[in-house]
Amino acid sequence: MAAAAVYNIALPLLSYKACDDASAEIAALALTRVTPENDDGAENGETLVSDETSDAQSFADTQQASEPFVLSADFELLASINTDIKAWLISGGTVINYPVLQTSDNEYYLTHMYNRRRNMTGSIFIDAANSPDFSDRHTVIHGHNMKNGSMFASLTNYADEEYFAAHKSLTLLTPDGSYTLYVFSAYVTDVTTGEAYMTSFANGVSFAAYAEELKARSLISADVSVGENDRIVTLSTCIKTNGVSDERFVVHTVLKEN
Repeated sequence: MAAAAVYNIALPLLSYKACDDASAEIAALALTRVTPENDDGAENGETLVSDETSDAQSFADTQQASEPFVLSADFELLASINTDIKAWLISGGTVINYPVLQTSDNEYYLTHMYNRRRNMTGSIFIDAANSPDFSDRHTVIHGHNMKNGSMFASLTNYADEEYFAAHKSLTLLTPDGSYTLYVFSAYVTDVTTGEAYMTSFANGVSFAAYAEELKARSLISADVSVGENDRIVTLSTCIKTNGVSDERFVVHTVLKEN
């Protein structure tokens, strides 16, 4: 029994380390920080590579830097690693700095990393019902709430106004361009109702009304408007309260092109 207890403790720790190492490795390979500069050799508005960092957390930390910059992802390289990689998601000052994947079901990436190695941490992934290019009115991204704080565990912090004030937006990189995700609602929901995950709307009016319903449920107060022609990206993670395991913490954001 002692051996079994040690195994039960060691397995999650090994899984967490494997996930952290893999995340740092792919970030170092695929992400580049670039700073807009006006230089004698550069046209106005050209972005020049200013530096590169070697681990995933340092990229997230640079989101809070005072110097203007953007992050660029090499999607050709990412596709050579796994064609299921569709985007990259970053939340400045947090551990959320991961490739975003999608496959034909919502099961595979619950238990597999981007390199297709089996791991309890899984991956961050787009719902199988969505288009991979975020062209839908409402796209849902799933991720585990890991006990070590990795993957989407930090999303639950959006229940706190102070945390929201310090993390009002996230960055989404795609092969088509970069976007800012502005948070406008966050709350606990019952996954069995599906209301937080609606992706089909009759028209723009019904979509805008849906967005207002999401704002009304929010635990935080956000001065962010969602119009008929906007697009919503929802980040969803599992949460257990009062012993109920079919609940989710959702963070709704509006997608804006940079």
